[in-house]
Amino acid sequence: MIRKTLSPDAPMFQPGSRYVLLIPAVYFLAAGAWILFSDMAVEALFRDPHTISSMQTFKGWFFVVATSLLLYALLRRVEAGQRAHLDSLDAARREQAAAGDKLASIVNAAPLAIYILDREGRVSLWNTAAERLFGWTADEVMGRPLPTLPPERQLEFEAILDRAFAKDPLAGLDVHRIRRDGSGVELSLHTAPLVNGAGEVTGVLFMATDMTTARHLARERDRLFNHSMDLLGVTDYAGVLLQVNPAWTRTLGFSGQELAGRPLVELVHPDDLPAFLAMGERLVEGSAVRNFEARYRKKDGSYAWLSFASLPLPEEQRIFSAGRDISDRKLAEEELLKRRRFMETVLTSLPLGVSVRFMDTGLATFQNPRYSEILGWPPEALATLDGYFASLFPDPRERTAIRERMLADVQSGDPGRMVWKDLPITTATGERRHVTLASFPVPGHNVLVTTVQDTTFRTLAEKAMATARKQAEQANQAKTQFLANMSHELRTPLNAIFGMSQLAQTGDLPPEQAECWDITFQSAKKLLSIVDNLIELANMESGAVQLAVKEFEIRALVDSLCRTHEVQARLKNLDFTWRVADDINDILVGDPFRLRQILVNLLVNAIRFTMRGGITLTVERYEDPPDGPRRVFVEQGFSGECLLFRIADTGIGIPEDKLGSIFDSFSLAEDYLTKKYGGTGLGLSIARQLAELLGGSVWVESTPGQGSVFSFTAAFWKPTCLISSPAGEASLQDAATPLRVLLVEDDTSNRLTAATMLRHMGHAVTETVNGQEALRALANDPYDLVLMDIQMPVMDGLTAARHIRHGEIPGSVKNIPIVALTAYAMESDRERFLSSGMDDFLAKPFEMQALADTVGRVMAKRRFN
Repeated sequence: MIRKTLSPDAPMFQPGSRYVLLIPAVYFLAAGAWILFSDMAVEALFRDPHTISSMQTFKGWFFVVATSLLLYALLRRVEAGQRAHLDSLDAARREQAAAGDKLASIVNAAPLAIYILDREGRVSLWNTAAERLFGWTADEVMGRPLPTLPPERQLEFEAILDRAFAKDPLAGLDVHRIRRDGSGVELSLHTAPLVNGAGEVTGVLFMATDMTTARHLARERDRLFNHSMDLLGVTDYAGVLLQVNPAWTRTLGFSGQELAGRPLVELVHPDDLPAFLAMGERLVEGSAVRNFEARYRKKDGSYAWLSFASLPLPEEQRIFSAGRDISDRKLAEEELLKRRRFMETVLTSLPLGVSVRFMDTGLATFQNPRYSEILGWPPEALATLDGYFASLFPDPRERTAIRERMLADVQSGDPGRMVWKDLPITTATGERRHVTLASFPVPGHNVLVTTVQDTTFRTLAEKAMATARKQAEQANQAKTQFLANMSHELRTPLNAIFGMSQLAQTGDLPPEQAECWDITFQSAKKLLSIVDNLIELANMESGAVQLAVKEFEIRALVDSLCRTHEVQARLKNLDFTWRVADDINDILVGDPFRLRQILVNLLVNAIRFTMRGGITLTVERYEDPPDGPRRVFVEQGFSGECLLFRIADTGIGIPEDKLGSIFDSFSLAEDYLTKKYGGTGLGLSIARQLAELLGGSVWVESTPGQGSVFSFTAAFWKPTCLISSPAGEASLQDAATPLRVLLVEDDTSNRLTAATMLRHMGHAVTETVNGQEALRALANDPYDLVLMDIQMPVMDGLTAARHIRHGEIPGSVKNIPIVALTAYAMESDRERFLSSGMDDFLAKPFEMQALADTVGRVMAKRRFN
């Protein structure tokens, strides 16, 4: 802080001292002159000595009085002058004090640290800024050596003092000093010598600016400048490079010295020069420039793409620029442009229409030619979303509905909802077309890619195919209905023939009559076989055949079947043998009924076409390839067994050119064979399809005149456990137990046949002719079993069964066993009957044993359940 003092050397008494010296001098001169001239005057005027003595006395006192008066006046004047001098001196002192206060305020308010050292190096002034900067107060440093000086800076400080005392001031000297807390501070120092009136240097004025932060910022700026990955540079308004950072060297290859002083325009690619010069004019005019892209020559002669942002500094007539190497981006853009052009070429040549549309604005950014060709509108009509919908869907209601649905589908994000098939549109000419549209948003790009395909022809073709399919289905349904009706009409009389011929053979008949009834029965069985084959073929063609999988004994099935056909073979004097390999499980799981069908068809053919020799059936395990029948078990995760069945005969054989069609429907090797051997040509076709249904295949090896070997494979499951069947064990017992049976049959002959068979078995039978009568009978009397025909007048069997199962008959048990007796034998019919509440199904015509087995099976199942 400044010390405010007044100098003790101030000339307070100089004016008074001058007057005091002047007075004796004047008095001496005046007194001498008075004595000399007065004596001369007295001697000249008076001659009398007494007068002269008196006059000399008078002259003396006059001199004393006069000099006293003069001295008095003079002293009064001196006193007044001294008083005035003292007043002016006091005023000057007050002005000096005010100036000192003002100077102290100014110095203390200065942001610079100001301090003064005298010639001995002691502090004589220390302002407030110095206190803040260094940490010492004025009281702590006044009259003492400077405390801020580090020891290693002593010689430097002495040199500064020497220059100051030599009247050589310093400006902007960078020095390092310490603070009271020991920390260092970087200063920018200014010095000025203090000179007195005599021209002597009495002290040195120091002014210090804290440059610590500024120099840190400057160092940080320089570090950033030198280490920046961007190209930083300064040019003048003429475009001459004044300063560049090392990034220029890394990018262009020129050193900083090679670039300094060089016009930047020399490095610009000739093609980019006009744009560069225009950019320079904008900068000189004071406008900043951003993202100016141009090519600049490298030291090796190649060019690099640089993007600059430049800012003019008019006060300094400089331009600061920051650039970045965008060569990789430019290469990527060029590659992207090539890919875009390639994709546009591909999309343009596609048979599909393609468009790209912004999702927020709905504007189309790309449409290939096929897009407008398929939609039948020029591209400008489809450019906006409103124009797109207005053009394709002129009907406002249709347009609104389709637009809302499409936008909702796109916003859902579900790809399955973004495909609109067979969409009807209207072209610019009014033509109606059908198209398939697919729209998919591209994630992160705010665009919607739409493809369009003209499906008009396909739609018309599909409609024609649908019509043809419907007609074919109707025709197939008509065929199925025809077959069902034919089956029904054939089976109804056949049932009476079957039943009556069997009943006639139960009594004692003469041999001739017994043979006639047997011929009648066997002929009926042949006719039934033909009907069954036709029905089976119809079932297969409609896909209605399903496997009824259950456990069965393979050896028992083969033995039973072969013993039946052995009789037929013996009648033709043919040997018949069969064998089941020992390593085959006794119990298998599969469909024994379908297996029996295949074997029957093949054995019947073998016996039919063999005139001499014999027939052999063998059953073996079959090691099939991975894609063979065993794949059924692999796919389903079960262990199973594949069997190979071989039926070898010594018959007529098959010509080689017929082997390829032998398994086709309605096919025999030669037409004459039909006339000579009979047959419909359906057996092998049915065998092939059934073998495939069982997971296998069928094939034939044959030599004309020597015989044939028919082979087929079938897959079966191995049983996980053997379950005894109480129902099976009790079936014979239940079949022999007398029952009260309600027989519902409208055909007289069939009713008579069934009733006679049942009574022959020992059952009590009540006969009714339709479902309504059956319901009344059940309401009046208890029954153990109902045998129900399906097609009857008044009320059919299915309706009657539903009434029974719903418990609508008073006094009747709604779960009474019901067996369908019907001439409908299609597979779909069987499923329909069972699903309607029937317990079992017996197709007409049936043998007495089949009826007995069915009755026993149903009653045993019901008793077991």
